[in-house]
Amino acid sequence: MSINTMAGRPIQILVVEFDPVVRLGLVACLGQFSDLQVAMDTEASSRALLAIMERMGTADAIDLVLLGLSPDLGNQQLSPFAFCRQVKIAYPNLPVLLLATPQDPHLQELRSMGVEGCCLRGSPVLDLVGYIRQIAAGTENWVPEILYQSSRYADSPAANSIEKFQDSAVSRLFQGIRSSSVQQIETALAELNTALTNPQMSALDRLMFTGRNGS
Repeated sequence: MSINTMAGRPIQILVVEFDPVVRLGLVACLGQFSDLQVAMDTEASSRALLAIMERMGTADAIDLVLLGLSPDLGNQQLSPFAFCRQVKIAYPNLPVLLLATPQDPHLQELRSMGVEGCCLRGSPVLDLVGYIRQIAAGTENWVPEILYQSSRYADSPAANSIEKFQDSAVSRLFQGIRSSSVQQIETALAELNTALTNPQMSALDRLMFTGRNGS
């Protein structure tokens, strides 16, 4: 049983992402799901580590770290690799989910040090949410494309899923993130909310979009 289930509260997520517009989009997307809550978002690994330390053992404790891998940014903050190492040394039971590409360095090292999961950057939001829920519940999950860096990715179900996703409102949200347009983010979120009010949407699709309601 996951910590958040026992506590009867949403999964408390710490988002660490160096790109401020991507970070804004992640926070907006995750806010659409009732069983998820972004407790804090930051671009600085050092600030994230401090937040974990301050909240550990409290009612606002972090349940999962969502970390976007980024280049080392000099001495102002920890590199993602160093951040994960410190988290896993100090808090080995705190789940970490990476957002990465197969070309990111240190992936095998990060997995060997105990990082629980990795999702492809730009994956469908529902895929990302699925990874968050699984890892918060104690299940390790690394996308195969990351694990094996396989050239077969182009023909994989994940690739086909991403292609279909390009026409969705949530995809336009991530395109808006990349073009650094806050207005596009707001428009895509409005389209997503409109889709949720569609009476023709199946119960399963509605459940996937809204998350668990506890009913």
